Order: sequence, then C-alpha cells, then structure tokens
Amino acid sequence: MRDAMILLLLLLCTTSMAEQAPWYQWQSKITGGLICAQHSPGQGWVKQAAHFRTAGHCKQALPQNRKKP
Repeated sequence: MRDAMILLLLLLCTTSMAEQAPWYQWQSKITGGLICAQHSPGQGWVKQAAHFRTAGHCKQALPQNRKKP
C-alpha cells in the first residue's frame, strides 16, 4: 500500500510540471484574416512562424529556439 502511495505521488509531481501548449496565429488562404488557436482550424489556414504564450490573444511571442552552429 505504501509503495502505491509513493508511486501515485511521483506521478502527480511529474504531471504538475507540464507546460501549457503554445498558441499560434493562423491566416486564412481565402480572405487573409487572422485568428489565434492552439490547433489548425482546417485546411484553408496557414500557421504563421511565431508561437505565443497568451491564451487566445497572440500578443506575447515566445522566444524561438535557435540551433547553434
């Protein structure tokens, strides 16, 4: 029983460290309009380069990971 409790506590600790999924700005291929979403709204949309931290607003861009040469 004690081992099960320790395992449960370890699992809860690892899930609490997960980060929020990034938000992306998507542009319509037809109208050129922009929306902010975590996932693709469909085939007629193109994801823009930057990703954002603010839920649904796409105002604060996250730093891009750059590979060092």
